[in-house]
Amino acid sequence: MMGSVTLPKVTFQPYVEELLEKSYLNEKAISQVGDEVCKQRWNSLLTALSYPPAYTVLRVNTLHHSKEDTKQQLSQALYQQFSVKQRLPAEVSDHPCLDDTLIITSGSLPGTNEVPVSPCSKQVIVDQQCGLAVLRGADIFAPGVLAALPDMVKGDKVSVYVDVNGSCRRGLTKPFEGEKVFLGNGDVVLGRRELFVTTCVPRGVAVRMTEPICDCPSLNGVLTDRLFLQNLPSIVVGHVVSPAVGSRVLDMCAAPGGKTTHLATLMKDQGVVIALDKSTNKIRKVEENAKRLGLSCIHAYSYDSTKACSRDMKMLMHDADVNAPPYPPGTFDCVLLDAPCSGLGQRPQISNQLQLSC
Repeated sequence: MMGSVTLPKVTFQPYVEELLEKSYLNEKAISQVGDEVCKQRWNSLLTALSYPPAYTVLRVNTLHHSKEDTKQQLSQALYQQFSVKQRLPAEVSDHPCLDDTLIITSGSLPGTNEVPVSPCSKQVIVDQQCGLAVLRGADIFAPGVLAALPDMVKGDKVSVYVDVNGSCRRGLTKPFEGEKVFLGNGDVVLGRRELFVTTCVPRGVAVRMTEPICDCPSLNGVLTDRLFLQNLPSIVVGHVVSPAVGSRVLDMCAAPGGKTTHLATLMKDQGVVIALDKSTNKIRKVEENAKRLGLSCIHAYSYDSTKACSRDMKMLMHDADVNAPPYPPGTFDCVLLDAPCSGLGQRPQISNQLQLSC
């Protein structure tokens, strides 16, 4: 059995890391705690960014379901899930302040009290996006698999590694010698032939994780009409806005719809919630989430929010859709803008490709 699995520190472009480090190790910080302590905290921060959070936050669709009943069903689903992995089930608890929020506490994380996991001989290499999802509890879906040995077939036990630098060639048949990080073991659902030697695009679960290094829950397909996976600060935003029933509300940067659907739920699906985003595909995701949660007061449009307010009467004349943008000043009771950011605080991360702009 191997000992504690340690994830590497998140990496940045060298010039980006230099800028971030200089900002963190500023004169004021050094004068207060000293240069050595500042450097230790900086390295601890980079390491922490590689690890998934110890808590998973879920918002309950309280418009159609009670929190207590949902909590009970979620606990049962997680009990079954963790029993298969022979791990203690994750704990589901109420958030102490938010009446529509549940917290799942992970059983263990790398470097804490996790059950040791030994790599096996057969390896599967996955891309970074897939690797991050695995750290958050997901199984491996076919599009995320980069490489597997020629003799890998359904039922095999394999060790899963994430390609750190994006250097693994898709379909590689030899052992990958580049930088990689061990994520745990799993059972093969789709063999190499189904993944790479086929005329059809492979879909579905390729490897079902049975011994992940992190005990984060897998929530794919779990109570999808009852729960919305959402970061705690995003849930807090909805309660801060606290729109009244029957309000007209604008979400200026809405995709994928977490805060949009929360606002509509708080309004008891009465009134109008306008969701804007530049991307048509992202707007489709907002509409899908609204439909999944049984919300009808959301109207989503692909539109540049910076041009959503207009005094031009010609632009304000809508032939078909009275809710379509643009809008005259004073149209809305509440406006929510969660503008795009660097995503620097998202966890886990392995290699951050953040660029500097002039």
